[in-house]
Formats: sequence, structure tokens, C-alpha cells
Amino acid sequence: MKNFIFTFLILFNAITLMSQDVKIINVLNNDLIYVPIEDKIYITTPSSGSNGNSLCIVNPYFGNIEQCFFIGSEPNKLAISDDASYLYIGLNGAPEVVKFNIPTKTVEATFYLGEDPFLGQYYAEDIEVLPGQPNSIAVARRNSGFSPKHEGVAIYDNGTIRPNTTQGHTGSNSITFSEHNGSLYGYNNETTEFGFRDIVINPQGATEGNVTSGLISGFGDVIENQGEFIYSSKGEVVNVTNTAPSLAGSFSLNTNTRAAVEPAPDSNVVYFITNAGNSYYLETFNKTTFNNIDVIELPKISGDVRSLINWGNNGKLAFNTNEAVVIMRNCTSLVTDTLVLDPSQTGGCWGESVEITAPMGFDNYYWSTGDTTQSITVDEAGEYFFTTADSLGCLSVPSNSVTVEFDFFPSTPFIFGDSDIEICQGESITLTASNSSSIDSYLWSNGETTSDIEVSIGGTYSVSGVSANGCVGNESSPVTVTVLNDTIPDQPAINVFGELEFCQGESTVLSAPEGYDNYTWSNGQTTQDIEVFNTDFYSVQVGNATGCVSIPSEQVFINVVPTPNQPFIQSNGNVLASSSPMGNQWFFNGTPIVGATQQFYTATESGFYSVQVTINGCPSIISNIFNHTFVSVENPDNKKGIVIYPNPAVNTLNIEYLNNQGHNMPFVELFDATGKMINRFADTNQIEINNIPQGMYLIRIKDHDGSIMNSEMVYKIE
Repeated sequence: MKNFIFTFLILFNAITLMSQDVKIINVLNNDLIYVPIEDKIYITTPSSGSNGNSLCIVNPYFGNIEQCFFIGSEPNKLAISDDASYLYIGLNGAPEVVKFNIPTKTVEATFYLGEDPFLGQYYAEDIEVLPGQPNSIAVARRNSGFSPKHEGVAIYDNGTIRPNTTQGHTGSNSITFSEHNGSLYGYNNETTEFGFRDIVINPQGATEGNVTSGLISGFGDVIENQGEFIYSSKGEVVNVTNTAPSLAGSFSLNTNTRAAVEPAPDSNVVYFITNAGNSYYLETFNKTTFNNIDVIELPKISGDVRSLINWGNNGKLAFNTNEAVVIMRNCTSLVTDTLVLDPSQTGGCWGESVEITAPMGFDNYYWSTGDTTQSITVDEAGEYFFTTADSLGCLSVPSNSVTVEFDFFPSTPFIFGDSDIEICQGESITLTASNSSSIDSYLWSNGETTSDIEVSIGGTYSVSGVSANGCVGNESSPVTVTVLNDTIPDQPAINVFGELEFCQGESTVLSAPEGYDNYTWSNGQTTQDIEVFNTDFYSVQVGNATGCVSIPSEQVFINVVPTPNQPFIQSNGNVLASSSPMGNQWFFNGTPIVGATQQFYTATESGFYSVQVTINGCPSIISNIFNHTFVSVENPDNKKGIVIYPNPAVNTLNIEYLNNQGHNMPFVELFDATGKMINRFADTNQIEINNIPQGMYLIRIKDHDGSIMNSEMVYKIE
């Protein structure tokens, strides 16, 4: 027997605070009915579905199909005798009704419904078993292919029709017996007459009694009985206790689309299943006040609503669409285990499937997909969870959900470089795969998984992209690596002929081992020996005639120390100044002056002076020869008795009259070596020079009338 797929829901009713256990069997079906002596639900299945053309038994507690029996062509409407001994099944594919023996599970009889000479054969649109007469049924007949389709209500005893039938055309498409008086009532749901009919049954058959229009109005509406009332699937309630039936009231349903109705046998409520678009609702009303008690949405259902039944007491309900059977009850599970799914079971590739496995240790598994095995295989993205049931089929709290996502296969990478590569023995080459946003990792033909691989073995190499979920894309075009017979040379060592550190303008020779066919230095030179003049790291590779090249040698660092700039000399009287503040050596007539190593030197005699600067051991070019004439000490009167001191100076210059100390100078002007005035002072005998650069400056002192009183070169030092 094939298994039917079902899904489940657990809903919470905010008013009753009861958990609503809902099981959905995704099976094509036409009708359903409850058999109380077995506590089972029976359904009819069309030929287009699993176990087609059958009568199937459903376990309403666990939501599974237990057994199916072949019935005939397109079984549809179901009716049960009040002693639960027989089921009657109307066929849509044949003008027949099948009598099924419930205790023996066998087809006891099949009988013909008759035909019209013009309209053709009759089919069962609705069936009711006569109360207390399990072998007699009332059939609301229809034709096939004409409108209106109603062909009267007929009574059959053990398959034999009684002579009298109600008229065709306008009549009772839906029929039901009243529990109050045992009378049969019918409703015309096919034409706008919408007549509610009293059908009289006697040994001669069925005749139409009173007809009341307007009590119920709606195409496709069906009627169900309980107690003193007849309930319509659109919400009207008809009172049949009086001679003339009357409208007792109506329920205001959530939607105007086709619904199914079932009054509760053990409580003061009426249930409706309604649907609007893709939404389905269980609506509960008070029988007496007609007030709405609750509305619960039922997701994950599809198809046209057909019938709603009680399967026992305590709010146990079941209804069907053409695509599913839905079983409901208020039920609290005794299962206390927390159901946990491993959230890592979430990755897959488009076109493939993912297996999700629930923990062991449960008697049954109910997945959100409808599967009932411990493991399920899914090929659609979405959230998945499972639940289990206790010994009475009450569903537990669902497990956590796991989200399954499917990756597209990554784009095909390519390998950079040539497709045919030759390497020497002992050599390796790096193969690099291209990247793209769809590639999370790589899978090379040799099993490596990085974007770059080192290859030292000959062979053909290709690479595929791998997505985050492990989806492996197409392989790249291959690269062929060939290992030559020659071996790569040993790593060379560099010989240094000279110093590793020398002054600018000097050089050192670096030499590679002899005996090789080619040399490649890190600075691009290709001779065995190279002369280097610049600071850098140097290495060399050696190669043979077949092109096998060694790995680079160890690096040699050459440090070239810069040569100082050529200095120049300035003078102020007998004070000579070098342009360099450090590293000086003074010369007189070409001979070094012992101890003369400062920036300033005071000449003691006339002659040719020069200076050379040495920094970090590297000497500059000697300055130009400075021809100095010794200046004898002058009489202070020649300078109007004005002295400027100290010279050289660091921060402050003092200017004084020799014979009148404390007397301020009228004007003092300060010029740089280019002759540009950089400051002018008035009425002072002291100026600050701490904010000017080191160097030679001219001090000019003027009287009030602008005449020059004194001029002198001074040196600012740090």
C-alpha cells in the first residue's frame, strides 16, 4: 500500500486556551465520513490520485492511511447506516451506488440508478440512509452534462428503486434526515428558486411536500441536521419543529465563499470551515445566540472545501478539500521531551537534495513536509521542523526549525598562465585559480582546496569552484605540467670583493659562482660579476642551458653612505666660518690645522684657507681655496668706540659704546647673507637673535640723521 503524505499544525486558541492538534493528509479525495464503531474516518479517492478509485480508512489520531479497498470508477459521495453496518458510495464514473459491508470490509452489492431516455443515466449527487433501515437509501440524482442537473429524489431498497420519485429539474440537490421527526428535507442549490423542501417517504417511494423559498439562499449550499434544526453551509438555521419550517437565525461567516458546516453533537456550538483565496478558517459559533466564539486560520491547506464532520465528541473535527483531508481535535500531548534538530543540516545545491535527520528515540515522526520517517530528503529551500505524538496521537510541541538554503553552482574558474608548463626536477610552480563572488573555496584535481597550489609533480591539473554549501562547479580547462630530466642548480652563494658599506662614489664587486650558462641578478644584470654603486639587497639565480634555474641566493645588503656637500667659507674679520655645522677639518696652505674641527676658525695669519667635511666616515670635496688677509686689531675710535659682542652669538647680541656703557644705539639694522634686511631696531643696545637660523649676518648701526656709525659681520650659531 502506498503511503500518503501528511503535514501537521499546532494552533493555539486564544479564547479556549486549548492546543489545537491539526493533521493534514495531502491526498486527492472526494468525500469523507466517520464510522463510530471503529473510531475511523473513511474517504473516497479519485482515479487520478494514489490508491485511486478506492475507499480508504484513515486513523484520525495519527493521521495515516491504514487500508484501501477498490470500489469502482470515481467513487464520490458517502453515506452510513445508523447501525454502522453499511457504507453507500455513489460513483461519478458510473451510474451506480456501491454497498460496502463495514464489518467484513467487502463490497456487498452494486446497483444501477436508472436513466432518462433523453437526459441519459443518473448519478448520485447526495445520499442518505433511511433511519432504522440500513438496506434502504434516498438518492438525490443528477444527470451528466445538462443544466439544471437535478433528476429527483429516489428510494432504493437493496438496490431496487421504489416507483415514486420527486420531480426533476427544480428539486433537492442536497438532502438530510431530521433527528427531530425523522423526515427527509431537501434544498435546491442549483437555481434561484432556492426552495427548502419537505420530502414524504412511503412504501411507494418519495414525493415532494411543502416547498418554502427564501429560508436558505445560495448556490452550492448544502444542509446538515441536528436536533430540531437544519443548518446550511452558508450560515442559515431552519427550525423544523412546526408544520411550516421557519428561519431560526443565521451565522455571520468570515467569508462568502463556499463553506462546510457541522453542528457539535455534545456542545452548544456549530463549526464552519470557510476559505477566502488561499486562507482557510475554522469558525465556531454559539448555537443559541448565533454569536461568533472564535476564528482560527488554518495554513498549509489547498483545494476546494467540501465536507465537515465530527469524529466523536470534544471538538474532534475533520474536513476535506479535493486535495487534502484535515483532522482536528483539542489535544494536549503527554510528550515532555524537547525536540531538537541539528541546525547545521542546512546546505544544498540547486537540483540536488538535502537530508535532514531527527534524533532517535521516538515512536513516530511528523515532519512539516508530511513525511513520517526519522530522516527526510528535501529539494526546496525553506524552514523544516518535526514533532512526535504520544500514545493517543496528540502532537508534541514542534522542534526548532532548520532553514535549508540551496546554492547555485559556482562559475567555472580558469588557471592563470600557460596551459603547458615545463619545470625542472626539484623545481615547483604556483598555479593560481581565478576568483569570483560565487566561489567560496576551491577543489583542485589533486585534492587541494586553496586558490593557489604549488606543483612539483608532472601531470594535468584543473580546478573547480566550491560554494559555501559545498556545491562543486564545473572543472576549469586543464594545465599540463611536464617535469624535465634536468635538475635545477643548487642555490648559489655571492662572493663580495670590497666593502659591504662604503661612501657614495665608491663601489663593490659581487660575484656569482662560475660554470653556469646564465645569471640573473635581482637588479636585472646578467653577468657573473656585477659592480654595485647603490644601497640595496642583492641576490642572484644561476641557470643551465636547458633553462633550469636555481632558487635565489641569500641576499647581500649593500649600504652606500652619502657624501657630504662641498662646503664653502665666509669670513668676518679674522673669523672664518664653514657652511657645515659639523664634521669640519680646516686647512692652511693645504695642510690640516691640528685641532681645527669646529664650524668657526679664527685666522692668525694671512694665507690660503680651506675646509673639508667628513660625516659617517665619508669626506666631502674640499672647499674652494679662501685667500684670507689677516686683519690687525683696530683702534676703537675708528668705529666711534662701538663694540658688538659676543661674536659668534647664540641668543643675544650686545651693542655698546666703549666709553659710555648703557647708552642706547639710535638705530640697529639686521641683514642676512643676501643683503636682505630681516629686522630694524630703535633705541636699543641689545637685540635677540634666537629666532633666526644659524648663519652669517650683517649688523649696521645708524645715527639719528641716517649716517652709518658702524657695520660688522656676526655669526649666529646654535
